[in-house]
Amino acid sequence: MTAVFVDTDVLLDVVLKRPEFYPASFQIVQWIEQKKLAGYVSPMTINNMYYFMRKESSHAQALLIIEKVMLIFNVASIDKYGIVSALNSAFKDFEDALQNFSALQHSEIDTIITRNIKDYRSSNLSIMTPTEYTTYFHTRFGNANAL
Repeated sequence: MTAVFVDTDVLLDVVLKRPEFYPASFQIVQWIEQKKLAGYVSPMTINNMYYFMRKESSHAQALLIIEKVMLIFNVASIDKYGIVSALNSAFKDFEDALQNFSALQHSEIDTIITRNIKDYRSSNLSIMTPTEYTTYFHTRFGNANAL
């Protein structure tokens, strides 16, 4: 099964139903929920989601959303080696570096899905926006609903 790392912005697009980005981001989450893709997030993603959801609603609502995410996604952890690699990387944004090296520590992950393409230029993984990935997925697998 193909494994992807989903960046925080993509999950927030779904949870906050951001009109411009929701359809493609929701499609990716749906494929992960349907087990057509293996989806990964990092602990930082969970923390960031809590922060934004807490501001939008309540502590209880934020925890409920995180619980739902944990039912669907795997967590790509990061160890000391990954953190040191992030520190010594060419990434301009440390958080993006941590996300990248978290994904790299899981050999099954081949793509990071993010709207923040420019900050992942230093990555050795394939980097795609949700829209690009949905096009790629349809090209690679045809009718995704038939899987």
